[in-house]
Amino acid sequence: MLTIGDIRESLYAVLDDALEAEKLLDTLDTPFHRRTYIRSVFSGIEGCIWLMKQTCLKAKSPDAKRHVSLADYLILAEVEYDVRDNGTIKTQSRSIKLTHNLRYTINTTNHLIGTKIDLGVSTASWEDFQKAVKVRNRITHPKTAGDVTISDEEIELCKRVSSWFNIMTAAFFQAIVENSEKAQEKTNNDNNDVKLEIDNQTS
Repeated sequence: MLTIGDIRESLYAVLDDALEAEKLLDTLDTPFHRRTYIRSVFSGIEGCIWLMKQTCLKAKSPDAKRHVSLADYLILAEVEYDVRDNGTIKTQSRSIKLTHNLRYTINTTNHLIGTKIDLGVSTASWEDFQKAVKVRNRITHPKTAGDVTISDEEIELCKRVSSWFNIMTAAFFQAIVENSEKAQEKTNNDNNDVKLEIDNQTS
């Protein structure tokens, strides 16, 4: 089971690189530092998405009624299964397109955890995200020398996306904290009910 501390420390760990890369870029703006910054931003985004999905799988529900379907489990765990020639089962990682993965993950955290995150898929922020993904893909798989060159506008684009995603991550963590408090309150109330029942039986 994941604890609040586990989630908080993991979020800090995956987002810290992007923060440090931005500081480095602000200190010394070079083509290498620009590429490093963009890669770090998306590494952080992908890491947070994975953590959100793990939280959906492992976090305790405040009402103990949460149900994860088999289909959701396979997507949340990012695994798929096949059978080897010898009849044994093999497991392999499942690759999901980043934009699809984010939309699915936010929809699922809203449903299973009770977050109220709105991606705003018809807004400029979502359009920025899609554009930034293309920039990351371009520098990761360059086809020409010019593909690794990052413009000032693209750096500003990725900074906006990083800020937008950080706000969503904060909303996610806040919902987890509130859920934890509700779960603890329910546990305390249940314990009090049990104690009251015992006292009544012994009086």
